[in-house]
Amino acid sequence: KKIQFTTPLKDVEFDEWSKCLECEVNKRNAECHWYKDIMEIRPNDHYQFEVDNKTQRLIINRLELDDTSSYSCVFRQEKTSGKLTVKELAYEFVRPLEETRTVVEKQELVLECETNKPLRDNLAIWTRDGQVLIHNPMDGVLIKTTDKVHVLTIYETKMKDHGKYTCTIKEASTTCQIVMNEAPVEFIRPLENLTVTEGQPLRLSCTLSKDNCHVTWVKDDEEIKINEEEENRYVITNDARAYRLDIKESKMTDAGTYTIKVEDKELSCQVVITEAPIEIIIPLSDKTCMEATAEFSEFYVELNKPKVNLIWKCDDEPIDFSNPKYSTRNEQTKYTLVIRDIELSDEKAYSCQVSSGASSRVKSSAHLTVDELQPEFVLTTTILQDRECFEDETVEFECELNKSKWKKTGQTNYI
Repeated sequence: KKIQFTTPLKDVEFDEWSKCLECEVNKRNAECHWYKDIMEIRPNDHYQFEVDNKTQRLIINRLELDDTSSYSCVFRQEKTSGKLTVKELAYEFVRPLEETRTVVEKQELVLECETNKPLRDNLAIWTRDGQVLIHNPMDGVLIKTTDKVHVLTIYETKMKDHGKYTCTIKEASTTCQIVMNEAPVEFIRPLENLTVTEGQPLRLSCTLSKDNCHVTWVKDDEEIKINEEEENRYVITNDARAYRLDIKESKMTDAGTYTIKVEDKELSCQVVITEAPIEIIIPLSDKTCMEATAEFSEFYVELNKPKVNLIWKCDDEPIDFSNPKYSTRNEQTKYTLVIRDIELSDEKAYSCQVSSGASSRVKSSAHLTVDELQPEFVLTTTILQDRECFEDETVEFECELNKSKWKKTGQTNYI
């Protein structure tokens, strides 16, 4: 019996997607060959052959516009042909974007949608508020299409990423409104416990996850408020995400627990101030003054800290300050010994020494030289005049000197 095609191929027109061409021969399970134009078709993922009794089928998976062509089925010398025309299927989103999405700042944003057919020529067009987004992994923006699935990924979102996102493929589009919520602030680098020596500068510093946050510094549960007296000692600054509290010259009273508060978070550290040893900045120096000086106040020493208890001595004997001749003055770190009504007997060695503690050996000494005051007549009195008197008569001379000292025929008489 002559083998022939009882049902030949026909010219057909299909939309894109999986379709099949079929014909029928008068022989069961005949082994036919399929051709596209003059090229023989081999089975693969795109083309599959199927034989069902006398029916021969060519299954074309996922039809493409390029599949438009003339197809032939050949069995030995017998052949049947037909033209396949593929009509372009309009794109549709079978799984559109969500209408609205809320994202917390710094989180990853992934928008995903799916079309009814693959996009092979290029990527989908993604826009935010009408502005085209560019695939740039270095900037944290990734646009990817896999088969029919289209994905936009923004790795680390910012507040400026809010807006209307649209995925467009030819005439089809789908939209999602992104609402950004600000991320809570986080401590990136914490405060550290600190030990400094009294008088040294002190800096507390931490790093937050945000710029220009409103922070509050607290010491021992009390907010640090800089008054006029302390404004030159305390400095509160922030540089980008670094927040600092600087104390220029630390005091023993600066020791304690320091806390930085921002939003609903806080972080604390301990500050220990060790007492600085007392040091002499300007020591006592030898001085000279004139006898009868009413008040001599040039014996002074300057230390590195105020309110230090000093012991003043004269020739290594403690000075009795109940005596009105002596007193002391203290101006910040300057300590002065005051001596009144200077006499020649005040020419001695004077010293000061820290009264107690580890610095009790801190001492400074100097010598006071008293220059003798030369007697001089006070000009406001009557000048002595020659007198004539009888023997045994009492004679009185009167004049005023700047010191109580008389001289008669070369001898000095003190009154």
